[in-house]
This record gives sequence, C-alpha cells and structure tokens, in this order.
Amino acid sequence: MEESPTLPRRIGLTLITLYGIGGIVGAGIYALIGELISASGGLAPVAFLIAAVTAAFTGLSYAELSSYFPKNAGEAYYAKQAFNSGPTSLGIGLGVVCSSSAAAASLVVAFAGYATVLLPLPDQVLAIGFILTLTLVALTGTVLSFRLIAIITLIEVGALLFLIVVGVFKLPLLSSATLDLVFTMEDRTGPAVAFALSSGALIAFFAFIGFEDIVNVAEEVKRPERNIPLAIILSLVIATGLYVLVTLIALWALPEELLATSKSPLADVMKQLLGWGELPLVIIAMIAITNGALIQIVLGSRLLAGLARMGLLPSPFAKTNPVNGTPITGVLLTASFILLLALSLPLGTLAKITSLVTLAVFTSVNLILLKLKKGATSLGLCPDGSAFRNPLVIPVLGFLSSFFLIAAEIFRLLFH
Repeated sequence: MEESPTLPRRIGLTLITLYGIGGIVGAGIYALIGELISASGGLAPVAFLIAAVTAAFTGLSYAELSSYFPKNAGEAYYAKQAFNSGPTSLGIGLGVVCSSSAAAASLVVAFAGYATVLLPLPDQVLAIGFILTLTLVALTGTVLSFRLIAIITLIEVGALLFLIVVGVFKLPLLSSATLDLVFTMEDRTGPAVAFALSSGALIAFFAFIGFEDIVNVAEEVKRPERNIPLAIILSLVIATGLYVLVTLIALWALPEELLATSKSPLADVMKQLLGWGELPLVIIAMIAITNGALIQIVLGSRLLAGLARMGLLPSPFAKTNPVNGTPITGVLLTASFILLLALSLPLGTLAKITSLVTLAVFTSVNLILLKLKKGATSLGLCPDGSAFRNPLVIPVLGFLSSFFLIAAEIFRLLFH
C-alpha cells in the first residue's frame, strides 16, 4: 500500500511542531476561555487537563497511522485501507469536513467579538466581511508557507507567555486563596461538579483540535515515522501547559462572571493586569484566529477534493484552477457552509458541535488503528519495523476516552 510521495520532504521537526502548536493555539485559548469558564468555573484548568489526556491517546493513534501511510489524504484514506468501504470512508471524510467547518465558524464568531473593539459594527456584518475576505484569499491560491506559519505561531505563543510572566509577577499564584479559587466550586457539589467538568472538558477539547492537521502534511515531512509522532506529542504538551497557566491567571485576575460574558476575555485580563488598553492583545488574538480560520477553509476544500479524487464525491469537487491549483468548488462550498453556521449558532454551541463531531471521528480513527493492527501482518504494513508503533492499549484508551466524552455530554443534555 505504500506509494511514493508526490511532494518533496522539506519540513523538519521544528517547523512541523510549530505548525501543530499554531493549529491548536490559534483556535483554542483566544476563542473559548470565556465559554469554558462559564461551563466549569474554577475547575476550568482541570477540564483542560482532561481534554489534553483525551487528545493525547488519539494523537498517538494518528501518529501510528501516519507512519503507516505518510500521505496527505487523512482519515478517509486510513478508513479505506482498513475497511475498503466507500460509504465508511465518505462518512468519515464528511465528518471531518463538518468538524472543520464548525471550527472555522466558531473562529468567525470569536473574531467578530474581538473586532468590535476596533470597529463598532454588528457582529453579523463583521462575520460576513471576515469570511468573504478569507474566501478571496483562499481562492487566490495563496497558502502560508511553513515559515510564515511558524512566525505567526511564535507571535501567538509569545503573547500568552507574556501574559503568564506578567501574571506571575502581579498575582500570588501559589497562595492558598488561588488554590481555593481553582478547586472550590461553591454551590456546585456532587453530580453538579461532574456535569461541570464533563461539559467543560468537551469545550476544552475544542481547544486541542488542530494537532491532527499535522498528519495531513505527512508527505512533506522529513522522517515522518519519527518527526510526526514527536511533533504531535510536543505540540499537545506545550499547548496544555500554556492553557492551564493562562486559565489560572485569568481566573485570579477577573471574576468568573466577567470572563464568562466577555467577548474578548484575554484582552480584559491584560487590561486588568497592566492597566493598558486592550488593543495589543486584541490584534494578536485577531491574527491568531484569522490564521486558524483560514487553515480550516483550506483544509475543508482540500478534503472535498481528496474525497472526489478517491471517487467518493462527484468529479467537479476535484477540479482545480489551472493557474494556481485551487479547488474552487470546494472553497466556495466550504466558505458558504461556514458562514451559514456562523450566522445561525452561538460560539458555545459551535464549539460543542465541533467537539462532538471531532470526537466521533477520533473514535473511528482509533477503531481503524485497532483493525489495522489486528491485520498488520497480512497487510504488510512497514515490514522493516520503521513505523511508530503503540501498544494495543493506546487505541483502546483513545476509543474509550473519546466515547466517554460523547456519552457524558449526551447524558448532561438529557438529564441536567
């Protein structure tokens, strides 16, 4: 099943790790910290840790699959190798498209919230202008190089590190009062704590979505069997550390009620810590969100084109602009779907839809790996032993943890 790569392998460990961090951080902490605190209150840092563990198991499964098939085809390609079923591959592929579109719509809503600081216009007007601009960029065929993505990622991470450093000097993070803030849920006791944690973990899980984008550039990575697993692990560990520390500082700097209702929560935290205007962090947040949203539009259009090339969608989806290679139909449909979602649903709902659909895809990915590992000898996967391999317990835990978060949210919606 191994095929020769169609793209040169020029991306090393540093660039692919920054790419992964950029995909995670750009969509997460800037957009959703308010929603997470609204759901989990002082237990938000714990919700981040639960989501990180859940993402890590499936991240390792992605790492093994990408070392078997270092191609850019993604989850639908893996499913086709495991089950040789067109409908199964199409369902998983469309699930990824829906997940990426809902993620992009969440970022469009978040961008509008930050943009109101600069432009006092209705959120709907800002959202439409934002998505139209991104669509035009995507149609031109302009794709950010990995070096540019790395620079943007360093700006995003640098802003968070600055916030952390300021918080360490300004706030007594290690005081008993802080510990009381984080671990005391006031009137939330017993089942209410479990509901708050499960709901928060589902929202927090959205903040880790993006590491799987690493495997979709596998053809261009040097030594993918080594660098992709390392990049997934490093990006998740670094993102988790940033998320937990920033959330602790935000909870100490401002009351939960203000963070939960703010359209630009991190900008409000910085204003509280330094007394500055919110403009610097607003601009950085808008850059980070723009990067994440554009990546999702490009990803969605390429996934539709890839499904068409596999014969799972009509051939027009695979047609590209002969000048710049852009799949025009895929870009327009993806952007239209994103705009519809952004104008129809609030940020918290979009985040949960993204998380639930992504968790369903992750559950399928772990099942795919279990199927392939069971038949690895007959399939002849990496007989030279060069592939990254997990013990069988990793995809089992990945399946169970993803399924648990889905079940917990369904139970909460039905009975809470």
